[in-house]
Amino acid sequence: MANYEKLKSKYPNYICLDELSKICKIGKQSARYLVEHELIPAIDTGKQTWRYKIAIDDVITYLKQRDKLGSMSAPAKKIGLALNMATVSHLPSWLHKDMKMKSLNILTSFTPIVKKF
Repeated sequence: MANYEKLKSKYPNYICLDELSKICKIGKQSARYLVEHELIPAIDTGKQTWRYKIAIDDVITYLKQRDKLGSMSAPAKKIGLALNMATVSHLPSWLHKDMKMKSLNILTSFTPIVKKF
């Protein structure tokens, strides 16, 4: 999305998760993840519905950074171990436990380059 000024005229100053997912063209769970992991700042109202208030300016900042850097996901430290544990669990059963642990150590040493803004 190249023209961000249209977003300011189309949406109010604060939006909800549903609108965030539409603007960013991502799923609702992905939008929730971005907010809960502070990749996009939000105010947590504590309510069950309309829980998060997200400033449209913060969404525009996120979109500009995403356009500049490409796909922006979770920081590697927060999700890296869970992904690597899943990868290790799919290793062949004939591998010994110590080989699985060595493989886990190798996998966890590689972290993708992701900046948190």
